[in-house]
Amino acid sequence: MSLRPLRGLTDDRDALVGFLDVLRDAVVRKMEDLSDDGMRARLVDSGTTLGGIVKHLVDVERFWFHSSFAGREIEFPWTDDDPDADWRVEDDETLELLVDRYREAFEESNRIAAGAGSLDDVVADAWNEE
Repeated sequence: MSLRPLRGLTDDRDALVGFLDVLRDAVVRKMEDLSDDGMRARLVDSGTTLGGIVKHLVDVERFWFHSSFAGREIEFPWTDDDPDADWRVEDDETLELLVDRYREAFEESNRIAAGAGSLDDVVADAWNEE
């Protein structure tokens, strides 16, 4: 299931979004045959899980496109006291829910990109707003 073929791209913006979609599609495809237990499995010393990666990618989309680029006020799960909240899969979160949230986030990112001005436009500094 490819989100968007790279053939027939019309301009630089289309190419950039197309390449992002290829990467997003790879993440979704890797989750297809995974169970909820599988997405919670801690397979590396850091404790990172596949579900945690998908959950984090939701906030990557929301941070860069929705907040930084579109200037929307977004509430994020991490805090100074809990900086890794976006990596942690909660008991009530299923793989289906996380993948659906990821799809919703990148589809909104694509709408934001489609409605943006020139690729030369400058956005607010996401790290140090002045």
